[in-house]
Amino acid sequence: MVYRLTGDPAAFHVEETYRDEAAFEAHMGVAHGARFNKGIESLVEGGASQVVFLDTCLIDGSWSVIRFV
Repeated sequence: MVYRLTGDPAAFHVEETYRDEAAFEAHMGVAHGARFNKGIESLVEGGASQVVFLDTCLIDGSWSVIRFV
């Protein structure tokens, strides 16, 4: 999912979801992903993505991911 930040229309937040860390590592190992990441280096703050691992939480009987931005 791609989000544009409300206060800065030139800034984006990209969110990806993987089943587990092994699935994430497999994703990082594919050639087209490496080409994509190389192609956006100049667009990403600091030249690289920040990876954050989140756990789901049970809230009011429903499983949810809580994201604070």
